[in-house]
Amino acid sequence: MDYAFEYEKDHGISFEKEYPYKGVDQKCKTTYNRFKLAGYVDVPQNDNDALLVALNIEPVSVAV
Repeated sequence: MDYAFEYEKDHGISFEKEYPYKGVDQKCKTTYNRFKLAGYVDVPQNDNDALLVALNIEPVSVAV
């Protein structure tokens, strides 16, 4: 996930309504970079307090 967050922080992403998923092979368009992350952090494993802080900031991604 960190690689995806770095890409989003550097290049931005689009809202789904502006650039919907089509499920076909094609080149990505780069004209819809509307949203950029200011940053992100990795929550330490089993740290419930840090997870609660992250949930209040949003968005949160979880990997199992």
